[in-house]
Amino acid sequence: MLWFGDGNRPFSKRKIYLDGCYPAVAIDRKRVYVHRLIAMYTQRERFLPTTYCHHIDGNVLNASVANIKTMPSGEHSALHLSGKKLSDETRRKMSEAKMGHEVSVESRRRIGAAQKGKVLSRETRRKLSESLTGRTLSDEHRRKLSESHKGKVFTAEHRKHISEARRGEIESRCRP
Repeated sequence: MLWFGDGNRPFSKRKIYLDGCYPAVAIDRKRVYVHRLIAMYTQRERFLPTTYCHHIDGNVLNASVANIKTMPSGEHSALHLSGKKLSDETRRKMSEAKMGHEVSVESRRRIGAAQKGKVLSRETRRKLSESLTGRTLSDEHRRKLSESHKGKVFTAEHRKHISEARRGEIESRCRP
């Protein structure tokens, strides 16, 4: 665990304890899970809090290098939640838990690349529209939007639809 520190002082021996079901150690009064320590050591880098270590065999006590796969939090959630139906209450709690968390520039880039070219369903577009209704945009955000639309050619039908939506004559909807 010497590599985990600042390099100026050696760590004394640490005791491994269980935090919930996961083996952990305390380093500088911070809890660090053993499987994360092992993954960070083998990859020679510290992980962001949004990087998860997945136990391939499902055994959280098995922290061997062969049993740990690192992945972004969204990919890890998708892995465990795929095919499961979540209640509205559960979705609300998950959404609240994420509020206020900063997303790194690198994560935004990866998310954007993954979403590029995907076509949103009518229901998803409606939900996006409802969530954005009444939101005021900063000057910087407006400038970025303006720059991203430079050189794009809008059809007459699209311009008409945008005008109607701005006047509130029809329900606004997001287009991919």
